[in-house]
Amino acid sequence: FDMLRRLMPEIRVFHFSDCTEEKDLHQPFGLEGHFPIVRVLEFLREQRFSGIVNLELLPQSLNDLGPLFHSYLLILRYLNPKKFRRMRLKGFFFLPLLRMRIRRPA
Repeated sequence: FDMLRRLMPEIRVFHFSDCTEEKDLHQPFGLEGHFPIVRVLEFLREQRFSGIVNLELLPQSLNDLGPLFHSYLLILRYLNPKKFRRMRLKGFFFLPLLRMRIRRPA
């Protein structure tokens, strides 16, 4: 992280998605990729990063809703703990409702 540490004063935006060494998957974290997101987020928290984090995720289906939301929560857990607690609570109530809606056509 030495080079990144030197560049931090200039960096305003990070773009993240899970990936392998061979392919940028644009998937939520924890599915198929190996990107060390927790190590990166710990580093950003240590650096007190307060810029923009963009999750570049391409869902394959509505079934990816849970993993998408959990990737968002992972970012918040390290960079915005107050918002993390609020969003985790909202997800606890709304994700099951959304899943029911997805399974049952209107």
